Amino acid sequence: SISVGHRVFFDKADVNKPKKHKLTDTRPGKDYVLIQGAKCCVEVHPYYAKYFDTQHEEVRVEEERWVVQRLFKAPDTWRDVDAYNPVISVEEYPEPAGDVVKVTVTYDTDYGTLTVEYFQRDGNNLKHNVTFKNTSGSTETFRVLQRWAGIVADGVNGEEITASKEELKYNFRFEKAGSLQIYENLSSLTPTWQEEVEAAFIP
Repeated sequence: SISVGHRVFFDKADVNKPKKHKLTDTRPGKDYVLIQGAKCCVEVHPYYAKYFDTQHEEVRVEEERWVVQRLFKAPDTWRDVDAYNPVISVEEYPEPAGDVVKVTVTYDTDYGTLTVEYFQRDGNNLKHNVTFKNTSGSTETFRVLQRWAGIVADGVNGEEITASKEELKYNFRFEKAGSLQIYENLSSLTPTWQEEVEAAFIP
């Protein structure tokens, strides 16, 4: 069973009231939509997302971007595909649908449409649904990468990270039904925000 503490956060901006989620649309003034839940808080901007603690006070990840790449020369030469004209849409489904918040960003590219969906169900972790549809009429090979920059932390697995400490690169992979490779340079886990972490889904 999941206790109440795992299903709500206490909103400091509203006299510490317990809430399952909170959706704040700041557009057009600040150009982002804020999703707060019991386990995650994210600002969804037109071209990137920014992650915080649940109170929206401390930055956890400065920038998350989703990038489409086209196979330029087999087997492993890829080039980024420009994305433009982002459109943000917001949907909120109360009970009995399951208390779901969905923020979708749709981009145009020269080859098709990239859709990034941030899906938050109360009491659960934030979920991404990312799709790319090739509408160019040509047969091409594409992949979608998740790029992170500015991971803010001072420790990994209970060990402190310092600017002078060397860490190996770790690969995480889901072998069936496609795979997700995450290349994580642990020196990026400092407030310098100079390094990037890159993830690629490989069908």
